[in-house]
Amino acid sequence: MVAATAVSGELDAATVAAVRPDLLRQVRLRGSRRLDVSGVTFLSCAGLGLLVELSATAEAAGRTLLIEGLRPPHAQLVRFFGLHEVLTIADPPVTGTGRVPTDDREEVDALP
Repeated sequence: MVAATAVSGELDAATVAAVRPDLLRQVRLRGSRRLDVSGVTFLSCAGLGLLVELSATAEAAGRTLLIEGLRPPHAQLVRFFGLHEVLTIADPPVTGTGRVPTDDREEVDALP
């Protein structure tokens, strides 16, 4: 089974600290995981760092973290920093606000 988590709001230095523990716990839970970021309205370098950390955590556990729903500006940042080489990203990036269909989905709002 592939579980999914959705993150929404701003993902920056101010919010990463709040959502990091929960997202890391979810990545460590079981099986492969999909992370829906289509609801993320702002993605800073701290947010990109979190995506890399989550991906590395999943990989260390022998799992895959598929990042879905990257908005075009966020996809450009990922490519600019070369993170498309280390992250598993659904292709093509979602241009709308579509959500990942699943029954086993948890939502994490990055806004306080």
